[in-house]
Amino acid sequence: MVTRRTGTLALLAALALGAALAAGGPRPARAQADTLYFVTVKGGFQEPSGDEQFDLLERDHGPLEGDRRVAPLGIELDMYSVRNRAGLALGIEVHRWEETFRFRDPAAVLPPEDVNLWGQGVLFTFKTFLRAGSFFPFVGAGLGNYYVKYRELSSGRFIQESVEHTARAGFRFLLGRLGLLAEPGVTHAPVELETVAGEPPATLELGGRYASAGLSWTF
Repeated sequence: MVTRRTGTLALLAALALGAALAAGGPRPARAQADTLYFVTVKGGFQEPSGDEQFDLLERDHGPLEGDRRVAPLGIELDMYSVRNRAGLALGIEVHRWEETFRFRDPAAVLPPEDVNLWGQGVLFTFKTFLRAGSFFPFVGAGLGNYYVKYRELSSGRFIQESVEHTARAGFRFLLGRLGLLAEPGVTHAPVELETVAGEPPATLELGGRYASAGLSWTF
């Protein structure tokens, strides 16, 4: 069974959004301004694929119970430079997730294993967008770093950073100062884990296809 622990980041997200609300700002109809800032709290799911490490775990301990999805929760700051009906934007995002995965052999021949994964990403994304009134469709690409903790019940903990490549698309819709965000995309963040002697390193994929939605404050 997959478990989700996002309480710490949820508290940070609430504090960040509260700070933005307290700061106030110009009146809502900022769509005509040259520069717009968005603070967004968002969540969703991410599903890696092509994960060699999980293939090895299933070989040695039995099938994975449940799926490979993780549920990131994040905070993002975007700066939109608006020129007429189009523009460029820079986004900085911090997100975090934690999941526990269980591997069990139905025949009880292979030893069971529990794997805990904790990941935190810091992402920088360049976007290009169009503006149609309060509607902002966009596409973007970027880079970032991941900090991961990998722990097996039987073998301890592994920690490493990995460069992450991102591609995303989506839209924002403004309702005064409040905004709604919808964003599908894909990330790629492979980490090589050492395996038993005589076998090549196995890839642990921290990224994958994702979809997220969020609530933003505009100032």
